[in-house]
Formats: sequence, structure tokens, C-alpha cells
Amino acid sequence: MVEGAGFQQMLKSFNPGYTIPSRTHFAKLLVKKYNATVDQVKSSISAIDSKVALTADIWTSVATEAYLGITCHYIGIDWQMESICLSTMPLEERHTAQNIAGWLEEILDKFEILPDKISAIVHDNGANIVAAARLLEEKYGWASLRCTGHTLQLVLTSALKHQIIAKADSFKVQVKVQMKAVEMEQLPSPCVQHHRAPDSTPPAPEKEEAKEGEAEELSRKVRQEVLTYFGEKPIPKGENPLEWWKLNEILPLFFQQHQV
Repeated sequence: MVEGAGFQQMLKSFNPGYTIPSRTHFAKLLVKKYNATVDQVKSSISAIDSKVALTADIWTSVATEAYLGITCHYIGIDWQMESICLSTMPLEERHTAQNIAGWLEEILDKFEILPDKISAIVHDNGANIVAAARLLEEKYGWASLRCTGHTLQLVLTSALKHQIIAKADSFKVQVKVQMKAVEMEQLPSPCVQHHRAPDSTPPAPEKEEAKEGEAEELSRKVRQEVLTYFGEKPIPKGENPLEWWKLNEILPLFFQQHQV
């Protein structure tokens, strides 16, 4: 960026006497900063007496590039949980169990974390990383723990595909479709609205509240019967909801039963 003509012209307009450092200068600064951060992480981890747990995950970016993320977790001197991302390394080789285990060992060696300081490694349920964790468990005795959140996600995803759940979800959609059909038809309310003449005496508040309560209760009963009816006689797939209503004569039936 610092070598771009547009960027250089912009800085020149801001301060004509400023000399822009070269790209190599900034690259050296980044390397220096990175090495200083690595040394700081080494000192922080070596200063604690507690064990360290690792989390590892292989993920793919929107550009379909694979990465291995490794984070260490431990209880600090002040008894606070500390988490440090050790690496987000791009993966250019095959994601075999042996390769994954080797990459983990390389990162630990880079930060001078001894194997006996590791208590456990947490990972998802991918077959390759599970096999890698098993290799490290056999080699170093680390506990291999599968991520609870990911496991729960797999359980729920599988459960939602069950026939009973799918049927319930289909029923919910049918109800929404039928209710939308009623709204589109702009059907009148099954309860009769009571109007008073302009000069008549206003009804007592108690009577108005009683009428509103009766109307709400009637609407609740009608809705319950609609739901029950759909459960016993669902709309066939591909059929027009409005035509289904008319053919089954369900609306006239409800109005006959619930006229006030």
C-alpha cells in the first residue's frame, strides 16, 4: 500500500515534506512486533504452575482456504481464566490425523510449552481431528474431549430431522397458511359487533368488559377448533388453501356453530 501512487499522492498533499518509509521497513516492524509478542506469551505460560488446556479447530474461510486454530487456556496468577490464540495457520497439506498431530506439536514447540504441561485438548467431532487427538492422547496422555456445544448441535440437528418433528413443523406451516388465507379473504369476525345509536346512553363499563371477554373467549375457541381440524384433516400438498377452505366448507361450519 505504501508504494501505491494514490497513497503517496495523498500523504504528499497532507505533508509535502514527509518521507514515506519503504515496504521493507514496515515488514521488519511487524516481524519485530510478532517476535516480541511470542516472547511475552512464552513468559506468561512458563510463569504459571497450573496445567494448560488446548482447543483446536479446523475451519474454512469464505475463500475456501483451510486454517487450523489453536488456543491455550489456563488459570492465571490472579485466578482468572486466560486464553491465548497460539496460531491460525493456513493448511496447504492434507488434513490427515498424523499431519494435524504434527502441526499441534510444532506450535507447542514454538511457544516452548512442554507436553507434560498439557492436561487436555478440546476439539469438534470431525473424524480427522478426533483421530489426531487420539494419537496425542496415546503419546502424551492428554485427555481428548469433544466440544459440548458442537456435540449438542449435532444432536439437535439430527433430532429435528426425525419424522415426528418434521410432521409437527409441517403442521405449523399448514396452520400459518390457513390463517393467512382467512386474512386474505378479509372474513368478518364470527362474533356480532354491537353498535349503539349516537344519542343512546353509553353502556356500563362492566358490561363492555364482559362483552369483550366473551368475544375473546369465542375467538379462542374458534382458533382451537381450527387447529384441531387441521390436525385431523391437513391440507394436501400443492392444493390452493383458499379452494381447500371452500371445498371443505369449514368456514360456514364455524360461523354456524359460533354465531352470537
